[in-house]
Amino acid sequence: MSRFLPIVIAATCWAVAGTAAGQITLDRQFFEDLVGTYAETSFWIDLTTDPTSALAVQGIIDNANGANQTYDFSSLPFAAGGTADFEYTTNPASLPGSARPEFASANVGSISHFSLETQSGSIEGTGYFFGLLNDGALMQLGTWVVTPDSSFALSYSPPDSVYKLPLTFGTAWTSTTTLMIGGVGLPESNSSVVEGYGTLMLPGGRMAQALRIKRISESGFGFSNITYDFETLEGHWATIDVSVMSFPPLPPVE
Repeated sequence: MSRFLPIVIAATCWAVAGTAAGQITLDRQFFEDLVGTYAETSFWIDLTTDPTSALAVQGIIDNANGANQTYDFSSLPFAAGGTADFEYTTNPASLPGSARPEFASANVGSISHFSLETQSGSIEGTGYFFGLLNDGALMQLGTWVVTPDSSFALSYSPPDSVYKLPLTFGTAWTSTTTLMIGGVGLPESNSSVVEGYGTLMLPGGRMAQALRIKRISESGFGFSNITYDFETLEGHWATIDVSVMSFPPLPPVE
């Protein structure tokens, strides 16, 4: 039996913005213009213990495809999830971890210092992201992660296609890759589509025009995950992930 579990909704907001609704297109120049430093505040809701919010989120998932939609998360009871700062760069060779061969072809990157509060405790560290940007796609090569206790690489072989460019309503793409963690490979296949756009409303009166992207990930071990992403024209000023997990059938008990 499969299970459809809305687990967590997390909002990340870097600005307060409001613009007129209209078609949105994100291209290579858009991502190149992100170079600089941005502050982040994150929020989350555990939907497994909050059935009212779970129904509200499910309604947004089910009923807001298409053009000129309103994605209203502003009244949901978010809890503070932590803070971070991001520095985007077009010189990834200057980042720690850049000497690793799997990151050699990177031409964009970012530094993220994070401090997050989760149900199991606090997490602090730094992530150095390595990406490959061209006219047709933004791809992720992986991330070098440094925490007080350890450092390790997350890498994709071949690079995972995060976005097909230009990214706009109706854009669709697929990718097949293997996520490498500590020498262990986790195969996955991803299918993504921009299935809507409109006004994203977040806690604290934050508003932005956003693309809604649905991403289905299937692992080689029988697990699948559906993620709904909201990316904004204001330079990634806000992003929300609503993740649900589907599990393969359990074997019969003998």
